[in-house]
Amino acid sequence: MKSTVSERRRYRRVPLSIEVLAKRTLPGESDRFHAGLARDVSLAGVYFTTPAWTELQPQEVLTVSI
Repeated sequence: MKSTVSERRRYRRVPLSIEVLAKRTLPGESDRFHAGLARDVSLAGVYFTTPAWTELQPQEVLTVSI
């Protein structure tokens, strides 16, 4: 059966597998960058994973280097 779901993203995502570095900007949080892996990137954002954090909170600020 063919899917009828349409793509609604504003920007095209580019599938990648590249290393990223990220850090949280929370009081009491280390200034250290943690390694992660980006899965896809668009002009509006990046999807990445890192074993450094199990979850993030809404409105949390990150610094990410690709």
